Order: sequence, then C-alpha cells, then structure tokens
Amino acid sequence: MVSEDGALNPDDLGSDVGVSEPNLADLVGDILSIDNETKKEPDVSSKPTKHYKPKGLYLGERRDNGKPVDIAPQVLARHAAMLGSTGSGKTVMAKALIEEAAIAKIPSLIIDPQGDLARLALGIAPADLAEHGGDYTRAKKLLDMCEVRIWTPLRSKGLPLCIDPFRAPPADLDAEEAITAWDMVAAGFASLAGYDVEKAQGKVVKPFLYEILVEGTKHGLNVGDFQALARVVREPHHEFIRHLYPECFHDVEEGEDKVDVPTWEEVMLEHRLTDFEERLPKTTRNDLARRLSAFSSGVNQLLFSNGVPIDIDSFVEPAIPGKIPLNIVYLNTIQDEAQKQY
Repeated sequence: MVSEDGALNPDDLGSDVGVSEPNLADLVGDILSIDNETKKEPDVSSKPTKHYKPKGLYLGERRDNGKPVDIAPQVLARHAAMLGSTGSGKTVMAKALIEEAAIAKIPSLIIDPQGDLARLALGIAPADLAEHGGDYTRAKKLLDMCEVRIWTPLRSKGLPLCIDPFRAPPADLDAEEAITAWDMVAAGFASLAGYDVEKAQGKVVKPFLYEILVEGTKHGLNVGDFQALARVVREPHHEFIRHLYPECFHDVEEGEDKVDVPTWEEVMLEHRLTDFEERLPKTTRNDLARRLSAFSSGVNQLLFSNGVPIDIDSFVEPAIPGKIPLNIVYLNTIQDEAQKQY
C-alpha cells in the first residue's frame, strides 16, 4: 500500500515526520530479539498518552516498554505478512493496518472469507473505544473519511459482485505477456471445471483449453460464453470448420454443386491450427464440456452475471468525492470451494 505521492504529509502526520524511522524488518527484529534475562518491566512513563500524534501508520504499543509502534506507509509498498498462532491478534492487526491506511488516504481491497473484516463498516461504540484507550477524534475522522463497500458475490444483500471469465487479455500485450495472460484464463476455466492443474489430468486439460481459447479468439469463433465454449470443447474440429468454411454448410439449389468439406489436415495447414481432438480424448472432452455448460444455469451462473463486474479501477475510485474506498469482498456467500478459489 502506497500513498498517491509516495511520501508522508507533515501536515497530516505530525511535525516529527522528518525523523528517520526504522524499517519493518528492523523493528520486528528488535522486538523479537529481547533477551529474556535482561527483559525489564514496561516503563509506564514511556507509554503514549492520548495526545500522541502518529507520524505514519500507528499499530499500537510495544509490550516490552509501552512505546508506540508507528511505521511509514512506504514500508508496505510491496508485500507484507502477519504470522501468529490462533488468537494471537492477526485479524485485529489487519484491521488496524486497514484503518491506518484509510486515514493516510490509501484505499483498500479486502478479501474477507469469514466476515471478520466486514465489521469495519460498524465502527466502535465510544464507551468501548475509551475502555481500550482509543482516540475518539481519530475514530470519528476515520468513519467520516471512509466509504465502506461490502461486496457479496451470488447475493444482493450487499453490493452484488460478479466476474467475467471470458474477458480476453488486452491486445497490446507483448508475446510473452499474452501467453501468460491466456494461460491464466485457461487455468481459471480448468479449475472451475474441477480439474487440478497441478495433477496429471489438469495438466492436459489446461493446454487444451488454452489452444481452444487462443485460436478461437484469433479466428473469430464464438467462445464467449459457457454454452459456446462447451460446444467447441465437445467437437472442436467440426465447430472450427463450420466457422471457417460456412459455404460448405449452406443449402444448395437443385443442380448446384455442394462445396466439399475440407479435411482437418487441410484446415490445419491453411490456418496453422493444432489437432485439438488428438490433444484430449473424446470422453474427456465430453466430460469437460458438460462441466462447463453447467455454469450457464442455476445458481452457478450468478457468479458470472449477478452484479457489478470486477473492475480494479472502480474499486479505488470513490462514489462520493473525497472519500477513501474500503472494498470488502465477503466470500461467505459462496458455498462452492472451486468458485471461491476462482
């Protein structure tokens, strides 16, 4: 998470912002390297008072001496992880980070499997805040600044959210990027259909889907919905020939010669296609097609049609000017594990 200008604002974060701060690794190492033999009782006099003004993201107090833990937003510019046993406070720390980032005007996209983080929308009662030594002014500022959105795939109780699995990668990608992007699309469909791409059958299904999607898109064949994709998966050679040589399937008047349907070998040579049916046995193709077509009806289709399509740009744009978006994707509305992982 980084702020827009990549730097701390002295007006927002306190007059001491110029003081150099230790990086996160040094800070954690310092806390964990305390020698048990020399550990002292916390110095109560050094604990932060209610007048303490954070210089960055305020995460709480150190247990050994009560001093504030305050890090710059740039520390989290790439990746960070929180490790700890059950009940150690990982979720609470995650909430603290999200809230502090919002105060620093950094929007968030939060994946919430259990609903713990959706409670960010509720705020906290002033009495509870005071009991835990919280700052009411900062808490009110947080609620005033934030635009909390709870997205609920498959359901309309919150903001319904869907995903378009058929969105093709941008055309301006270079060759390597395009291959990687299409490979991810194919892997997504394979996983949805219940194939583990790390296991033997999945390692065959994914490249088959990759070729169908890439070549179908390149030649203008309809692979843009589950039913259409299932048809091509089931009979790839027939569907490609019907699309590439429509004149062979037109009804002819009496006395006219019917155009012969080319062999697949001829089609491969002319259009530089692969032998799709050799890549995947007919029984496996039929099974894959059946699984894919199941996503076009019933509750399965809601993940792909019910709600606002996922758009990262819209996640960071506030609906109300000046607000900081907190997007919480609540996954408990999805019961199917394959859909949840997708």
